[in-house]
Amino acid sequence: MYRVVIWGVFFIFLFLSGCGKKAPPVYSNAYMPKAVLLEFYIKDEVVTLSFTPDYFGETSSGSLEGYIIYKSSSLSNAETCENCPVVFKKAGTVYLRNRQKKAVYREKMEKGYKYHYKVAGFSSNGIFSDDSNIILFEY
Repeated sequence: MYRVVIWGVFFIFLFLSGCGKKAPPVYSNAYMPKAVLLEFYIKDEVVTLSFTPDYFGETSSGSLEGYIIYKSSSLSNAETCENCPVVFKKAGTVYLRNRQKKAVYREKMEKGYKYHYKVAGFSSNGIFSDDSNIILFEY
């Protein structure tokens, strides 16, 4: 009886140890070029973000395919917490062609809001770059 319990516990742990989310392996030296010099200008209620893809240092983590634009917005007159993290949501995607030198993203804005934007690159293998600088402005 004692052996049956031990074998039962052994098989339970054996089968439970295989549970969990599986994903393709990620190289420990994976590097994805990030966006540099994130800038903006506003004209006719449209914000234009421009940035330069940093192609220097591409490795086996896949070719740079594009950038995801992240945005956070809040009412300008809303109280803000000084040490609270900014919550970003995906605003759009910019796909790159032929190692272009400058990438541009445009979006219509609403008056009376405070906006934060940042950009992160992604590869064909699902590797993401570090975030760009964050820009903040009120409109």
